Amino acid sequence: MARFAPEIARGEDGAGVTIIGGADEAADGAVARAMSRSAEEGLVVQHLRLDLGIEPVVAAPLLEAIASSPHVRVVSVDLAAGRAETFARLTGRDALGFAEHHVRALIRLSRERARQPSSVGTPGAGPAMPGLWVVPRITRRDEVYEQVEAFYDRWLLEAGWCVIDPLDAPVAGARISPLPWPAWVRAARGEATAAV
Repeated sequence: MARFAPEIARGEDGAGVTIIGGADEAADGAVARAMSRSAEEGLVVQHLRLDLGIEPVVAAPLLEAIASSPHVRVVSVDLAAGRAETFARLTGRDALGFAEHHVRALIRLSRERARQPSSVGTPGAGPAMPGLWVVPRITRRDEVYEQVEAFYDRWLLEAGWCVIDPLDAPVAGARISPLPWPAWVRAARGEATAAV
């Protein structure tokens, strides 16, 4: 992994790092290694965007690393669907139950972390605002269209929030397609984003 720009490492100008990991990266330790490396670089804020559709025994070390890291502020978990059969059809894995289990475990860890004396002074931490935000995500698409409302209601109650993402790109023959980003947003995202 390359060294991060000093501005990012110091957290200047709202800079932060998002570590994205699929099920394979979450399972083989790549996400935990990236977290460790970014902490060595002195990063102030981290966002993890993960696919946690992996068995609990495999996920346990990663969940522990997340729970013990003072640098992780947001964990977004891509759940892909609100029903197991749809998750399996979209991902090729029968693992929605595992992913939801891990989201709930992270929510518990987040609430425990917010009660710890060490979370005092952590931006966003406190009895009503956890120091670790756990965000279930679903992408609005034809296959899950009828599941989105129930997904939103369930995770709003359990986690306090969730995200309904647009598709990254149009899908041939699909009813739902992403709206284009305005030009000024595309330009700003290009200037503010760096892949390492």
